[in-house]
Amino acid sequence: MDTATYAPAVTTPAVDFDTRLTLASAGMDAILAHNHGVTLADAHAAVLAAREAPELLDPEPQPFTPHPVLKAAGDVIRARGWIKNSYGGLTGPVCAMAAIRTVLYGDNWSDLATNDGEVGPVDELLDRIAAEVGHRDWSVPMWNDAQSHELAVLKLLY
Repeated sequence: MDTATYAPAVTTPAVDFDTRLTLASAGMDAILAHNHGVTLADAHAAVLAAREAPELLDPEPQPFTPHPVLKAAGDVIRARGWIKNSYGGLTGPVCAMAAIRTVLYGDNWSDLATNDGEVGPVDELLDRIAAEVGHRDWSVPMWNDAQSHELAVLKLLY
């Protein structure tokens, strides 16, 4: 008769994925602290802290608000049509600058002594133009005249 001794079967407990990640993270912390000193362990701790503070990584989106004068200028162009190489007339198509002035001053804007009210909307449009083309070398009429279609103009009048 064979007198060999048999060891009882060893069963490994089931370990879920989250537990494995936790154990791996603890192991990495120990390895980093032992092999690479405090600096690398501090960097690892900073990454873990950042994961726990998602508001630092993803700022809350701000609600979009169109510029009221530029949006209305776009509506003027949609209603009357768009033109380049001219401001346009009292009726019919107008360029972006004429549309802005029509919104601010009415159809007889060319008779005004000053156009001070358009500074804010024009600066906003120039900022949008600069963001699109990469420089701020154009005036609104120059940019308008460089466009090939009214949709390019309406894209920035919101």
